[in-house]
Amino acid sequence: MSREVVDPATRRVASTVLAVEPSQIDLGVISQCDPPSTVAVMLRNNTRQTVTVKSVVSTCTCTTTDLPSGTELKPGDEREIRVRLEAWGEGPKQQFVRLVGDAGDLLGRVAISYRIRSPIRTRPSGVSRDVNPDGEFLVEVPTRVPFRVLSFDPPVANARYDGAVSEQIITVDWAAVDALVHEGRSTSPLLTVAESGRWSSLILTVRTDRVDCPDVFVLVRNTP
Repeated sequence: MSREVVDPATRRVASTVLAVEPSQIDLGVISQCDPPSTVAVMLRNNTRQTVTVKSVVSTCTCTTTDLPSGTELKPGDEREIRVRLEAWGEGPKQQFVRLVGDAGDLLGRVAISYRIRSPIRTRPSGVSRDVNPDGEFLVEVPTRVPFRVLSFDPPVANARYDGAVSEQIITVDWAAVDALVHEGRSTSPLLTVAESGRWSSLILTVRTDRVDCPDVFVLVRNTP
């Protein structure tokens, strides 16, 4: 059976091919002081034909899935996918993950709602090698209370200031990340490597002296 959803991209009712459970998720309050949230979603093909998911399209690059492009589901097949969400920004958010077919048709969709509240946050929320070639980003306390950066995991970044500050400038050492991956010295499950061997993303942990936020998690992307 198919089901109907309102696709906000077109503001129309669309009949979807795949059953998606759950199709709506509320994560409540999340924080950049916690690891990225990951939720499991079940896809089921209730039709009598094989369905191919050509691509997965998200409304924000902070939302990713582990479903490979071109995945086929035969009649009656079920497939569990993992949706990972990084806490970017502040306040209430809603993201949509759409499963798209060969003809660009909507096969299924999941909506994820949440609210971000972080004692410490970063600007920008994520760091990309093409957009931030110098590797710099800011870690700040919205209430302007000074804090100290203690260390990084993995050790591929540096803090500009030694003392306690309310805004700290962090610099990712891109060459250090390349070497870490090339030498196989990273065992982090939050590191993703493409089939070519080139790393694509990494979650950098910034350790602080704040009791309410001992770790700040930052997405680092190796975009070309």
